[in-house]
Formats: sequence, C-alpha cells, structure tokens
Amino acid sequence: MDAIIPTPRPCWIAGEPEQGESERTVYHPQDGTDVATIAAPGQAQIERALAAAADSRLSECTDDQRAARLDKLAGLITERAEEIAETITTECGKPLRWARAEVDESAAAAHRAAAEARRAPARARPSEEQPEADTQLILRHRMPRGPVLAVTGVTFPFGAAALATAAALAVGAPIVLCPAPHAPLSTLLLGEMLAEADIPAGGFSVLPVTDEETAQLVADARLPVVYSADDERGPWPFAEGSGRKHTLRANGHLVTAAVCGDWPWLRLAAQRIALFGLGQAASTVRQVFVERSIAESFRTELVNAVHQLNRGDPFDPDVEIGPLIDEATAERVTLEIENAVHAGAALLAGGGRDGAQVAPTVLTDVPSSAQLWHGALAGPVLCVRVVDSVDEAFAAINTAAATGGEPTRDRHVGLFTRDTAIALRAPAELAVGTVLIGDVASSGAAGRGVGQPGLLTAIAEFTEERRLVFRTPLAPVDPAG
Repeated sequence: MDAIIPTPRPCWIAGEPEQGESERTVYHPQDGTDVATIAAPGQAQIERALAAAADSRLSECTDDQRAARLDKLAGLITERAEEIAETITTECGKPLRWARAEVDESAAAAHRAAAEARRAPARARPSEEQPEADTQLILRHRMPRGPVLAVTGVTFPFGAAALATAAALAVGAPIVLCPAPHAPLSTLLLGEMLAEADIPAGGFSVLPVTDEETAQLVADARLPVVYSADDERGPWPFAEGSGRKHTLRANGHLVTAAVCGDWPWLRLAAQRIALFGLGQAASTVRQVFVERSIAESFRTELVNAVHQLNRGDPFDPDVEIGPLIDEATAERVTLEIENAVHAGAALLAGGGRDGAQVAPTVLTDVPSSAQLWHGALAGPVLCVRVVDSVDEAFAAINTAAATGGEPTRDRHVGLFTRDTAIALRAPAELAVGTVLIGDVASSGAAGRGVGQPGLLTAIAEFTEERRLVFRTPLAPVDPAG
C-alpha cells in the first residue's frame, strides 16, 4: 500500500493526547507494510487514566449537554468518514466497502445515542408496580454503574469502540477504550474526535496496551463495567479476571444455516451464505445443513457463489473478501483446513492462501471432532453437512450448540424454508438465541448482526436501577425559603 499514516500517534490519557513510554508499530495485513507508530502508555499513564475515570463528573452533565456532545461526535464522524474508513482498512485489512459501512453505522449510533440522552435514561420515572397501602409514590432511576472498560477487536475496530462510547456518554459514564493490539489506529482517531467534541476531563481515555495489560484493567475494581467486542479471539481470554464485574460481551455469534428441501431459491441462499460465511468475524456462518433432496444442486450454487466473490486488495472498493489480521492467523486457518481434510472432509473450493489472504473455502463431510466444525477459528471457511430431514437438521444444530460451549443467545440460525409450520417450530425446538427465516443476517455486511448487543442494550447494561419510595406525602416547599 502507498498511504503512510503520520507517526507517532499519541494515546489519550484522561482526554489529553500524550506520547507513551514506548512505541509500537502497526502493520497492514495485506502486505506487512509498516503503516504507523503509536504511543504505548506506561503504567503511570494508565494509572492516571483510571484515576481520572473514577473521579470524573461526567454524570453531572445535563441531558442536553450529553446530547449536544454526542451530536457533535456524530457530525465529526461523518465529516471524517473516508479518513476513518481508510484507517480501518489500513489497520485490519477490512475491505474498504465494508469499512465505509462500519463508519456510517457508527455515526448513526452516535446520533441515536444523542436522542436517547435527551430521553433522560437516568431521570426518575414513576414505577409501574402497584404501591403498598402506605406508599404514596415509587420512582425508578437509571444511574450509571460506573466507568466502562471497552475491550475491542479487529473485526469492528472503530464501530465497536464508537458504539460503546456513545452508550457510555449517553448515560454519563466515563469510558476507557482498549483497542486490539493489531488495530488501534481508528480508535485513536475516535479519541481525537472525542476531544474535539469537548468531552469533560476524565470522560475518556484510549489506551493501546498489550493483552497482559488489558487483563490487569479487566481486573481493576475502578472499572466496574466491562464491554467486550473482541470476537476474533474466540473464548474470551479475560474471563477469569472479570470476576463478579458487570460484563457485556458484544462478541460475534456463531450462525448456522439450514436449507430445507422446500426452499426454491437455492442461488439466493448460496449467495447470502457465501457472503456472510467467508469473512473474519465470528458473527458469520460456519455450519451449513442442507436436505439431501437438494444437496447436490445447492453445493453447486454455493461453490459458484464463492468463486464469484471478489477478493484481493482491500482498498479496491469492489473487493468483498480481504486478508486476515496477519499471516500467522492465516497459517492457523489453513492448517485446520488441512487437518479436516486429513480427517475425512472433502474440499469443494479454496483451501490455499497467499500471505494473510486465505482463499474462500467450502468443505463437506467435516467430522464433528474437527476444530473447524465448531467455528473455533475466525476465517473464510464454510462446513456443509447433508441431512435427511428437517428433524435431523434441528437435532444436529442442538448437538452443535450443546458441545460448542457458547451461551444460547450467541448461537443463531438462518433457516431457509417456506413452510410456516417449520418456521414456527424452530424457536421452540432449537437451542439458539435467534432464528431468521430466509436469510442469515439482517443488519448489513458491516453490522453486528441479529441479536447483537446494540446501543439500547449497552445503555441499559451500563446503568442500574435505583428505587425511591415515598411512604408519606412530601411536605410543601415554602417558596419564601
């Protein structure tokens, strides 16, 4: 790539840009080019960031002040949209077309957060519960739980950070952002925009730290809320340190596709499954069940759909599939493909790699013991299995859910059927969080996907309810004092 981002890029400590005690280089995944040097904060700087978050008076801002700052942030994101999108592509290799969509969604989230701030999520509201005989009034408050630690990943490096920040600012909670070590640049850009939006002192920090330092932050009692969106890591590496903290994992979910024999539009199903199954995010299709009566035709359509996907230079606006975050990740994915083939899987498409770019891959007859079958690796791989009936597909989906270890809400199914009876059976019989009929995603290729913790969920999770109960009428206030 040609564009070199100016260096060094400062970290943000309690709302102020600072150079760190050391520097770290960021590389472009496509070709390994050095694209930036960033300031890595030292322990003293991290300590100041945490102390400032703990002492922040952000919650004392009025609803209108929070909303105005969020509107300004949304405007800044829109003004710098192309710069942000190119930065996302630079740091994590996401194709530019999807990076642009991620930025658009981030601006929309900030605007919506402003509207939510004006609705006063922390303001007292009458309770709907039936008061006791001697109770005059019950008011319910939503108050911030405290400073938020947002740990983000390479899949949505800007979007996840922007959503967490918008939700925190809407409720008056300070936020400490920890971007992925491989992809900190767009989050540092977000820091610039937060400073320009006049966020009060201590309201935010951006700490590009190591995984070991992130684990220390997760365990720090001054950050009572943890927001995790590092979905490419698989099982969360910081679970032990989070202890009894209030943790919201906005990580990707595993999507299973099931194509029933009555579904007539096999090409459409194949195209949707191919597009949403061959990226790096964990929020993509990994397993595909197809009824035997249509299996041969569907596999042909799926292989054709995979071959039609554009892959290559992620800065090309026509490219749909970019590189993985680094060559080591690509090596792990191709090794697991080879292991699955050696265990008996048949390779229908792909299987190779060029540097960090893995060829979109379709496998069939993948053994249940294979790591790829359980979606443990984030890479462009689809595993297809033929079943004899819908009942068998449902049973297989539940078996995969039981052995995968993910919470029910994190497993979703895209069910391709025109049979209303089958559709209505699915929510009751499948141990998954969401069933989507006729598709595998509903929020765009850049979106978090169906059921992902979005803005409203984050706003609710960043606050806690407090009740104010009046047993006797309040005494009138003397206006004369």
